[in-house]
Amino acid sequence: MTGCSDPTMLSTIDPKIKNISLNSLCLLPINNTAISKEENSKIIKLFSNGFKIKNPAIKLLKNEELSAKLINYKIQNNVKHIFEGPIANRTFNISVAKQVLDSLNVDGILYLELEDVQRRTGSFMAKQPGTTKLTINTYLISSQSTNILWKSEVMVSKRNKVVITPGKNYYDDDIKSAPPLMDVLEIGLNKVIRTIPTL
Repeated sequence: MTGCSDPTMLSTIDPKIKNISLNSLCLLPINNTAISKEENSKIIKLFSNGFKIKNPAIKLLKNEELSAKLINYKIQNNVKHIFEGPIANRTFNISVAKQVLDSLNVDGILYLELEDVQRRTGSFMAKQPGTTKLTINTYLISSQSTNILWKSEVMVSKRNKVVITPGKNYYDDDIKSAPPLMDVLEIGLNKVIRTIPTL
């Protein structure tokens, strides 16, 4: 059994977004070692599908084409430095973002970050179930202005529930273990997808 708190969602849209032409975008791979390459691909696909439903006329660069350009222009490492610093004091590196945008030749980039990942095993003595927490940051950056046109932050947590039987209160191994990271990621990502702006 599992329980999930409602995701906390913060979303801001630049009013200038209506005046900027966005015909082609690329969704950059997530830079986080907490997830595997396969999980990264799954997240990108899930977000891409949600984005296309809201914005069917906008072309999203295919993963194969994006990978080839990142390699050809030797900017794989640059992508990791578009945003730098701790979560509480994040810095947007405009010069790096501009270099990436110019190389990819798109109207904007969609950038997803997975931050503050916490997976805690439950404790019988402390009466605490296994818990997984994380934050998903999403950005839409324009090549025209190198501004952040849309930003969202989703904080979500999921914890297992205690198993109670007559005469005793205990945790099964499944209850002690932290919920799978991908389960929590999908909960948060679905919230992000529901609030994608129509461009």
